Amino acid sequence: MFTIGAIFIFAIGEMAGSPKITEYIGRIAPKDKVALYMGCSFLPVFLGNIGAGFISGNVYGAMSDKDVLAQRLVSEKGFAISEGLTKNEYFLQLSEKMNMSQIELTNFLWTEYNPSGIWVVILSIGLIAVAGLFLYDRLLLNKKS
Repeated sequence: MFTIGAIFIFAIGEMAGSPKITEYIGRIAPKDKVALYMGCSFLPVFLGNIGAGFISGNVYGAMSDKDVLAQRLVSEKGFAISEGLTKNEYFLQLSEKMNMSQIELTNFLWTEYNPSGIWVVILSIGLIAVAGLFLYDRLLLNKKS
């Protein structure tokens, strides 16, 4: 239900915000350069998608993916687990080798490797963005005025 609620709120925000930014860019652009301004307005979205792909894939996988953490535990403990297993079968075999239920193993991985540290990365990106916007506003926009 949380996911459905979050998608609903995001969708409402997109429906409210996206048309207005396009309208605003169309109004501030010189008449002969509206298309250029509109195209450039999507550059931050493009760069954000590239950055998000890197963060959500590589960084999240290394820091917070349960399967990667389970593989790290197997290599640290020196367990021999069959190859060619599905992720669920792999996790089940690891839980048997650790003499834990799957829930206990998940909790062990959580406390041992602290995957919630991914929020430090996300917070850092947000703080860097805020600082960048602040500096842009103070240093570049004020010089143009």
